This record gives sequence, structure tokens and C-alpha cells, in this order.
Amino acid sequence: MSEALKILGKKINKAKHKRRKAKSSVKHLLSAPKFSLPQINIPKLKFKVSCTTVNRPLSDYISKLKSKRSRNNRTILGKYDLVERIKEGTFAWDFSLKRVYVWPKLIKEPWFQIYPLVKHPRVKEVFMRGDEINISTPEGRFTVIFPEDNLVPEKILTSLAIYSGAQLSIAKPHSETDYDGWRLLLSLPEVSLEPELVAVKLQQIPPLTALVDRKLAARLILLSLSKTGIIITGSSGSGKTTLLNSIVNTIYELYPFLRICVIEARIELQLPRSPLISRSRGENLTQLIRDAFYLMRPDILVLGELRGQEIISWIEVCRAGIPSLTTYHSPSINKAIESLSLLLRSTIERVGLKEIPKLFDAFIKMERKVSVEGNRYAVSEVYVSNGEKYNKIYPPHISDEKFLQLIDSCIVDGDVREVYSDIMKRI
Repeated sequence: MSEALKILGKKINKAKHKRRKAKSSVKHLLSAPKFSLPQINIPKLKFKVSCTTVNRPLSDYISKLKSKRSRNNRTILGKYDLVERIKEGTFAWDFSLKRVYVWPKLIKEPWFQIYPLVKHPRVKEVFMRGDEINISTPEGRFTVIFPEDNLVPEKILTSLAIYSGAQLSIAKPHSETDYDGWRLLLSLPEVSLEPELVAVKLQQIPPLTALVDRKLAARLILLSLSKTGIIITGSSGSGKTTLLNSIVNTIYELYPFLRICVIEARIELQLPRSPLISRSRGENLTQLIRDAFYLMRPDILVLGELRGQEIISWIEVCRAGIPSLTTYHSPSINKAIESLSLLLRSTIERVGLKEIPKLFDAFIKMERKVSVEGNRYAVSEVYVSNGEKYNKIYPPHISDEKFLQLIDSCIVDGDVREVYSDIMKRI
């Protein structure tokens, strides 16, 4: 037994010796002669990093770039007028052809490829129809081109509907909703032939003194506290709702104890949070106005938009002496008066143009000017009724004496002159 073990041990040692020998031979074959490379001194290169400030006007930034004569400028501009790099992607602007090339870096649901567009600080509107997209910026409108990405509009539309909770179906092919700071209008191909999206960024409401001068701002507030039927008119997109929103917010800042009731077919106004500010939304505006009038005890009633048959209910509130404000789509005050007269005749007989100054106390016209530099919004005209005819109070400004003669009373405690003086000091 011991001899067998000795023989087995010898065989194992012999096998180990053969394996070690084989390994050493392989190492010898694979080993390469050692040599050293000459050292090369590489000079350190300093790169100048340029950052694009997107908050400044693009025209100012471009002029600054063109005024410099460095190699870095040529790499930035290239065949484009401006290249911007933000966290969500790269934008290459061609101002002569009104095009922008976009390379997305971040693609997130529900926006997918258009995510960089909605995150760019200068993009205010996005229009998508099929696989074609346009955007609006302060510098104008641009066609969007994605050189490396295939747009899938159906996927974007469906995803936005799911994330926003919009009711979009064959039975309801149009849907309006708000999501992530944008107001969206979604349309299915059944009604628009192609998937369609209109996205408008919800802007921060500017203070009233940013829209009009201080004197006009004070007079608009006094009118809103005294007159019982104020209509802000203008064409679509002229800034009517923005002005209305700014007036309401200013009234709340000056007189937070007033009860304000807001009625809208769709939510547009951005209102401060307060138990004294109520909000009603629905399609039956006539019933909502009556409910607010009889049940909510408003000091001021705000109707988001005057559209049709609810005009009778709104006039009832005005006749009760409650200051009321609304907006109305019309390119001019004269056309607004004519169309309101026709609207009233469809419900009440024998209502002519002469009765309009008795029903509506003031008209404020908003106007939008479109240019290559962008859009400009302004109050172009203000007319106030004395019960028989409309008197123009702006532009130019009439004297305080003539203006105050048009104001009978005010819902805020105090003499009208005192209230006006207080508004002028605090606004």
C-alpha cells in the first residue's frame, strides 16, 4: 500500500514538473524585447469657453459676436447666425430663413422630441401639425427642423392627453387643457386631418403699470370700482385677458377685503389664493352668472369672455349696480358696439345703438403690433359713457376734473376724489 502511494506521488510530481516547463516556454515565446519611447513635451492648450446667455435679446448677442474677430466666433456661428446650447439640447438659428435646427439632448415624456422647445426660455408658442412644427419667439416665428430625429406626432399627442388628463377621443376630438405651465389644444386627425397641437406658454401676469402708464392704471382701477359694465375689446391675441387679469390682481392688492367672483368657460385667469375670490367654470355661463349674482354676494363680478346668450344675465348684474368686467372679441370699439347691439336684438326687441351707452359704461381697446422684433401690446383707446354717449378719455389723457365728472360713485368707502388720490399714491 505504501509503495503504491509512493508511485502515485512520483507520477503527480512528474506531471507538475511538465506543466511548469510548458508555462515557462510559453512565457518565453510571448515576451517581447523591452525598449523605451523618447519623451515628447506636449504644450498645454488653453481653450476659451464661451457661454450663451439666452436671457438677453438674441439681436444684441449676435451683434456682440459679430463685433469680435476671433477663431472662436467662427466655430460658434458657422453657417448659422447663432448656436445656443442649453441642458435640453442645441439650437442653431438661421434668422434670414426663419429656421431653427434642434438637436435634442434630453427627450422626456410626454413631450418627447419637442421637450427642448418647451424648455427654451424664449419660446412662447409651439404649433405642430403632422410632422411640421413652428415656434414663436420675441424675434418672430421660426420653422423647426430636427436633423437627427424622426418626429412622431401621434405619440406626442397621445402622451400629452394621458399626462394632462385631457378627454380626447373620437367622440371628443378637440380637447383643451393645461400642463406643465402650458395651455394645450389637442386635435385628432379625425377633425384636423393630421395630429395637431397648439401650445401656449402661460406667462407671468405683469403689473398693471407695466402695461399702461401710472395715470391710466389708476383711472382703470377707479373705473373698475365704479362703473357697472366695462368691456375690454380687441382682436384675438391682443392681450385682453392679460389686461383683465392685471386689473383684477391690482384690485386685490389695493383692496383685499373686496369679494371678487370670476366666471370662465375655460380657466385662463391667474388669480391670487383668497377665500374672498371665488371661481366658477363651465359651459352654461348664463346659469353661472345668475348663481354668482344671487348666491355668492359679489362686490365685483368678472366674466372671462362675453360670447353670446349670457349677455342678458351679465346686463342684469350691471343694472343691479355691481361693477362688472369682461372681454369681447372685436377689432374696434365701433364694431364691438354694433355687434353687441345685434346680439341684444336677437333676444330683446327694439334695442338700438342709442341704448348701448346706457347698458355698457366703458370700452377699453387692446392692440397688438407685430414686427420682426416681436409683438408689442398696448391700450390704444378708452371710452367712458355719461349715459348718452361715449367720451374718449385716452389718448391723450383728459384732465382729472373732466375724468372725475364721469364717475358717479365708488364701491370703496370714501369720496371719489379721495379714492382716486389714494389709488394714485399706492399704485
